[in-house]
Amino acid sequence: MKFKVFASAVLMTITATSLSATELVFEMFDTVPQSTPITNLTDWTCAPGDIPGMVTNSRSFSPNYSVELPVAPGAPGATNSSMVLTGGEAYTWTCADNPTIRISARIFCSATNQTISMRGGSASGEQWIVRFDGADGHIKLNGVDTGALFIIGRYADIALYYNVPGNTASLDYDGSNIVSQAALGGTPTTLFNHVGFYRETAEIGPVFIDNVVIEVFPSSTTAWWRFEEGPDDHVADHTGLFPVSECSLLAGYREWLSGDSRMVHDGHGGFNNTHAFAGPELTRIFVGSHLITPTWTVEGLIRIEPGAQNVELFELGVGLGFNSSNSWISISWQQSWQSVAFSLRDNAQSTTQSDTSYNTNALLSADGQQHHFACVKTNNLLITYIDYIPRSTNVLGGVSLGVYEFNTNAYASVGEALNYGNSSSIDHVFDEIRLSNKALSPDTFLHAYGSTPANDFDGDGASDLGVLDQGTGRWFVRTVGGAQLAYSENWGWSGVEAVAGDYDGNGVGDLAVFDQTTGRWFIRSLAGAILAWDVNWGWPGVEPVSGDFDGDGIDDLAVFDQNTGRWFIRTVSGDILAWSVFWGWPGVQPVSGDYDGDGVDDLAVLDQNTGRWFVRNLAGDILAWEINWGWAGVTGVSGDFDGDAKSDLAVFDVLTGRWFIRTVLGDILAWNINWGWPSVRPVSGDFDGDGVSDLAIFDEASGRWFIRSPAGEIIGWNINWGWSGVQPVGR
Repeated sequence: MKFKVFASAVLMTITATSLSATELVFEMFDTVPQSTPITNLTDWTCAPGDIPGMVTNSRSFSPNYSVELPVAPGAPGATNSSMVLTGGEAYTWTCADNPTIRISARIFCSATNQTISMRGGSASGEQWIVRFDGADGHIKLNGVDTGALFIIGRYADIALYYNVPGNTASLDYDGSNIVSQAALGGTPTTLFNHVGFYRETAEIGPVFIDNVVIEVFPSSTTAWWRFEEGPDDHVADHTGLFPVSECSLLAGYREWLSGDSRMVHDGHGGFNNTHAFAGPELTRIFVGSHLITPTWTVEGLIRIEPGAQNVELFELGVGLGFNSSNSWISISWQQSWQSVAFSLRDNAQSTTQSDTSYNTNALLSADGQQHHFACVKTNNLLITYIDYIPRSTNVLGGVSLGVYEFNTNAYASVGEALNYGNSSSIDHVFDEIRLSNKALSPDTFLHAYGSTPANDFDGDGASDLGVLDQGTGRWFVRTVGGAQLAYSENWGWSGVEAVAGDYDGNGVGDLAVFDQTTGRWFIRSLAGAILAWDVNWGWPGVEPVSGDFDGDGIDDLAVFDQNTGRWFIRTVSGDILAWSVFWGWPGVQPVSGDYDGDGVDDLAVLDQNTGRWFVRNLAGDILAWEINWGWAGVTGVSGDFDGDAKSDLAVFDVLTGRWFIRTVLGDILAWNINWGWPSVRPVSGDFDGDGVSDLAIFDEASGRWFIRSPAGEIIGWNINWGWSGVQPVGR
């Protein structure tokens, strides 16, 4: 699984819609060279007359770099060093159902008399200023003293939640909520084009800034625990509805899992994922404001180890939940049935009666693998999805089908019930829990995908339209929306084949070619950096295969010998991953993908004579043996067509233009879908960035693209980008 970490932060223009959710900025500074001025990073600058912040490895929160705001002579109260993220582009807020912008960072102060500020706003002025005031050591928001002292000698996290329509702000600092929904005054700002960190006085002592993140959230998101905080004593609802001050972790084992290849993150817009959590009670928080909704969705991503005991996935209610007459939502996992269970009560009741089901038939196995669950309350139904497939539908009774209302006397708990039962342990690994105030459909769920599409050339999480002219060796790349990324880039020659992939792990596809006459590889980034030059890994008669076969987020050099059925795989840096591994024979097609969802691509072949699939991992475990899904004349297509982080068995009939797709376990995802015709070529990819692969075809006669989602939504129609003789770039 690959996690996108941007080498430089970019504020992107986002119009908030029903699916928009993204980290506008995710900057760890860890790929920036030592002693780089902040002004050398794209979209970063400093205030006029200031000394720019400097990237350093002398003290960082996340390895290995941060930005130091150096000391410089200056009049008291005047800024003298700064780092400012400006908007050549900006975030424009337009959607009342998507109100919150979250700005967070880690700040290191070394003396109480230092004055530092974090500011944000538009060209018309600052909307908010958080000041660490060296005069008294207090933190102030727009001049109002919060009463909180800033911490000296270590990093502390700060997060500001700006509610656009309400023009209010909440502020968390070092695991405590120090301001809750304070009115800022003036006119709400709907266009942000700068966020900055300023050292305002010249007192001696270092100041460091690290891990700058700016987030917006999907429409109807009420609360979202992402467990990204790292090894601190708190977790945060990233929307700000549940104040962080009431988060608590009971004494006992707890662990943030960093870099776990099986963690999951949202696919809608490219959220990074750096941690997951396992331990006893995760969090217990009170509702910060009223929540009223007739429909809702509770969903999450969890890994349950074999032998694990019952666990509360999410609970929201008053008192102990079961002992009140108020609204109550309890979603748990039951070990006896290996399934999701629920207890529900709406707000119209005068008794403690509830709707309860301890066996929903929504099987969620304790198998040590990550799974997605979602409980969707519609008008009179509760539909439970496991791995994006509806597994159970319960008709709700009179006590649970109405409106749910939660006031500020209600509490939410993740990982333990309100009555302190069903406590989580190291056997329960939580990665995401999200509450939405509408009945979501599977295409808007959290999606269990972390991989950058191999043909994503701008790092936005969506596949692009790329073609290689195999006559001239020139590349032409554009987005589905029409933005040109490369035009007539010279990287190749007659006889080379494009091999889609991200060969430096930066979340952006590279220009890679394999010379079929010599077996040599040549790879460069779109920006021009040489990643591999004349690497000898192959020979005439082998087929290059795109894939990340060691799970490090970097695609490898893999070839499949069609004459012998043997695989040879090495990393770009030269480590041998597979040498002469026998898995295939003449007449099979390699179809790379991650078929077990462990973040590592597997060895998969489709016998094009019989239509049977054979899949194993690099360690030798058999994942699929002689599965009959195809026939003579079909082509296998790599992709995850249901968003569960596992590749599926997809075939395209080149004679009829019809698609047939199933999971490895046998669930039918597409049957006889008519999307193509003779002379077109299927191209793998996720062209709308929703974490689900799409049905894409390239007409080799006309050079035109036609793309639709598995659900039927048209993504691209008759797009003219190519001509006869070019190779479309995809797995």
